[in-house]
Amino acid sequence: MSQSKFCKGRVLSVTLPGVVFVVIGCFFFISNQNEYWTSVLYKSGTMTAPPFKQTLLRKQGKSVKIPFLINQREIQEGRHRHLQTACSKHYSQPRYDVIKKPPWNIFLDTTHKILYCNVPKVACTSWKRVLLVLTGVMKHTDDMEQKVVNRYGKSQLITLSKIPQNERQNVLDTYTKFMFVRHPFSRVLSAYNNKINPNSSAGWDSMRRQIASIDGQGKDATFTKFLKYIIPMSPSDDDRHWSTTTKLCLPCDIDYDVIGKFETLSDDAKYILKLASVDDLVEFPSAQGSSPTNSSKKHTLQEQFDGVPLNIIHGIYEKYILDFQLFNYSIPKLTFF
Repeated sequence: MSQSKFCKGRVLSVTLPGVVFVVIGCFFFISNQNEYWTSVLYKSGTMTAPPFKQTLLRKQGKSVKIPFLINQREIQEGRHRHLQTACSKHYSQPRYDVIKKPPWNIFLDTTHKILYCNVPKVACTSWKRVLLVLTGVMKHTDDMEQKVVNRYGKSQLITLSKIPQNERQNVLDTYTKFMFVRHPFSRVLSAYNNKINPNSSAGWDSMRRQIASIDGQGKDATFTKFLKYIIPMSPSDDDRHWSTTTKLCLPCDIDYDVIGKFETLSDDAKYILKLASVDDLVEFPSAQGSSPTNSSKKHTLQEQFDGVPLNIIHGIYEKYILDFQLFNYSIPKLTFF
């Protein structure tokens, strides 16, 4: 049955199925418009929270919940605020000319405009795998063994120093720039377990012997001896595996878009790939195929640091004090403190 209504001399015939069809069509139109404008406002920074919780950003069949992106952006804003405050306390003006003399360890993907500061012992092999896939050297992140990635693979990547000097500022201004940090105690322990520990398969025998003989007692390169060995080293003498992150990435001189942390690696990596619009091209690899030392786990820190004299622990803190302060780390609450 149908009903008729007169509207300015015209007859509008309305049927029940027609009404249902129009209502459903309007619902989907409004939903899509809300979703579109939500994504626009979020990306522009105008909106700080979505009007409804389950709005999605869709791209090429993939969906990422906007609340996740907003939460990650807020985390990054907090990290940047802390970093800027800490930098202003330590440096009254830029201390390093990145344009004239860029660090050796800043890798680029010029196709997707990504800049990555490589820090050893902070998932650096995994990030090199990602860049090698994006630059077409590898098809999948597990195509090369770790040693091949860190030797041959690394040589296939472009560094900021290889870019003409007159183009470097544009790279710093337009690329998605990120770096990763790790708690200094965890990172230095990882460096020891991976390179110096007598049970390590790394070919660092010469340095291992130097460390073992540092105090004339015993034949093993213990963790305490390793700490004694690196504390007096100057920044220029530090090996890159335990050089400070501040020295390696110059966070007070380079305005990174994302400061990732090893402790929140999964979420930070997901956010970076989405921010750089490459999440449909590559996934961040698992730790399989790398050399995890489990040095971030509390029980591992407890076991390895237990017995280290407090004056040596204090010396390590002083050596990495800028990393502690710039990236908002504190000394772990372990039973020996």
